[in-house]
Amino acid sequence: MTPSQIISLARDLFLVAAIGWLAWFVYHAGQNAEIKRDLAALQKQLAVNAQKQAQWAQEARDAEAQRVADMQGVAAAILDQHRPLIVRVPTSGGAVPAGPAPPAGGTACAGRAAEGSGRDLDVRAAVNGFELKYEGYLAACRSVLAQWPQ
Repeated sequence: MTPSQIISLARDLFLVAAIGWLAWFVYHAGQNAEIKRDLAALQKQLAVNAQKQAQWAQEARDAEAQRVADMQGVAAAILDQHRPLIVRVPTSGGAVPAGPAPPAGGTACAGRAAEGSGRDLDVRAAVNGFELKYEGYLAACRSVLAQWPQ
């Protein structure tokens, strides 16, 4: 081999190596650019998700504060009811039996509680407890619905 052939061979090997390295660099640089775009999009999505999560947390705090305020108002209104609710509880006899039918074939009158038979019972406390319990459930339901993401 002559020196000019050796130089030509070395130059050709160098060119082939340079073209191979350039192809490898372009391929990997393209992959890195795609990864960078994906990472930028991912960071943008994470920022949007964090913003939504903060908004939902604020909505949950607002809903809980509204529930507490509702319960305080409802409890005050319910506990402010002092007028008694009287229920007459019959004694052991129950209702008076119906009278006999009239002779003309009419119907007998229905039985009713005898005058003075029974005792009065104030059920205001039980009714207030019932209202307070179920208003609490309704306030909790409204709170859950208010926390629901818009």
